[in-house]
Amino acid sequence: MGHNDLGVSPLETQTIVDLIAGDEIEAISVPAILLTGSTYKRGEVLGKHSGTGKYQKFDADGSNGLDKIAGILIEDVDATAGDINSRAYVTGIFNKAGLVTVETFSAGVHNTHGLIIIKELED
Repeated sequence: MGHNDLGVSPLETQTIVDLIAGDEIEAISVPAILLTGSTYKRGEVLGKHSGTGKYQKFDADGSNGLDKIAGILIEDVDATAGDINSRAYVTGIFNKAGLVTVETFSAGVHNTHGLIIIKELED
């Protein structure tokens, strides 16, 4: 499959588009260390443990920062054998249908800084 001027194949571009739901807030990613012991999927909603600073799966009933949305993972990651360096969006507007989580979200602002917004897109 060919690549565009940015070196990204059309398929890779398409998978990002279904996660991003608007550009009113720029989608900015930062380095994210994912805690060992899990596999993570692109679009995974993440919390950030306040003690370790490592990202883990968001848990609305959790503690130590895991009950607050800290980011949205930008790629699939297998961290079953050890911590993995990856990247997570910390700002942006995201398609609810593209998120991976066991939690239930409604559309709206979902973090303390107001920089992660979840939208329900119409078909």
